[in-house]
Amino acid sequence: MVAAITLVGCAQPAPESSKPPVAEPARWSCDGASGPASWAEVDPGFAACGAGTAQSPIDLPATMPAPSSVIQLSAEDAEADVFDTGHAVEFEADGEGETLTFAGDEYSLQQMHAHVPSEHTVNGQPAAAELHLVHADAAGNPLVLGILVAEG
Repeated sequence: MVAAITLVGCAQPAPESSKPPVAEPARWSCDGASGPASWAEVDPGFAACGAGTAQSPIDLPATMPAPSSVIQLSAEDAEADVFDTGHAVEFEADGEGETLTFAGDEYSLQQMHAHVPSEHTVNGQPAAAELHLVHADAAGNPLVLGILVAEG
């Protein structure tokens, strides 16, 4: 079902000074004064960044234990929109065509973006890039698959 609402009016537009200000997006970065150490203060919505113990970016050890769950990917052609967020170029998917199954739960691809150099490090060393495939389950719970990229 498609609904359309049309609002028509003849009033004069409000003067610029009486219009409510448009909120600027929170300015954060991966280093410097607006880097990870200050993310909790950048925006009230980022408060969890000050209390978390295992959030991005993290330094991964060179060796990891074998995973307890298998990750299964299934991919088909999918539609996506491309835009620049100011931090990365994102491909926003339509939620169809690519799924990830982890621990028996299925997630659909929502968007993907890259960090150059990588957001996470291994033994303190960044990779040339890191691809993030951002998925969500039917309830909207996110799962991000990060892939470290080496040049070559």
